[in-house]
Amino acid sequence: MRSIENSLWFIESELQSELDLGRVAQRFDLSPFALSRYFSLTTGWPVMRYIRARRLSDAALALRNGQPDILQVALTAGYGSHEAFTRASLCRCA
Repeated sequence: MRSIENSLWFIESELQSELDLGRVAQRFDLSPFALSRYFSLTTGWPVMRYIRARRLSDAALALRNGQPDILQVALTAGYGSHEAFTRASLCRCA
């Protein structure tokens, strides 16, 4: 599953940019279906859920480290408002 290792590396390196299933799959010459299937089988996570969870983890670290502007943290994590960010951070299904 070398392509899954590479896709994880790509996701981690591009976490702050616009990422979607199609872009990640295209980067590794896979169909979105194939990437979804292999990624889930290998990691136990759907691709987009993994990306959202990682962004929330980074946002939590930023807040823990003293970032005072929750709106900026929310926007950086890909949420349109601090309310949406708060709901996502409280929900385990982020």
